[in-house]
Amino acid sequence: MTREPVRAGSQQPESQPICVRHGGLHNPGDKCQHIAFHTLRTAMLVISEAASLSRVQDPHLHQHIAHRAREIEDDLGDAWEGFVRFFVVEPDDTTARIDETLGFSLKGRPRELIEDLGLWFEIVFVLSDDGSGVIVLVPMHSGIDAALLHWCAEQVAQARESPQP
Repeated sequence: MTREPVRAGSQQPESQPICVRHGGLHNPGDKCQHIAFHTLRTAMLVISEAASLSRVQDPHLHQHIAHRAREIEDDLGDAWEGFVRFFVVEPDDTTARIDETLGFSLKGRPRELIEDLGLWFEIVFVLSDDGSGVIVLVPMHSGIDAALLHWCAEQVAQARESPQP
């Protein structure tokens, strides 16, 4: 049986069976002895290298991520790949799917920063002592979970009321 593990940032078809026992995608025609399958829809756009930036369709968002990547490279004096990953919430992504893709709770993990950038919210999580982490971008448009957008707006308001030193 040939199967690929599910990895953040991998190109996955819009919908494909995933074996919950193996934790991996199965190629069409593969036979699996495990009955417990569910359908996996591609969750979030993950940008983990410069080449994957071309998958960002929104020109403003593409420019923003490219700018952030350059800022990080300037700070590091090195390439940003391997240091930060960008996650873009897609229409119909649920909080549970976002948490699964990130590997932690979006709402439960302490964040470094949350900002309202006009067209999207930007949430920065530092995951390691070396400063590496993830940047989650939540577009402010229809199709994005209204409860998630409301939560982001509340978090921005709270951050403005009590800025961190």
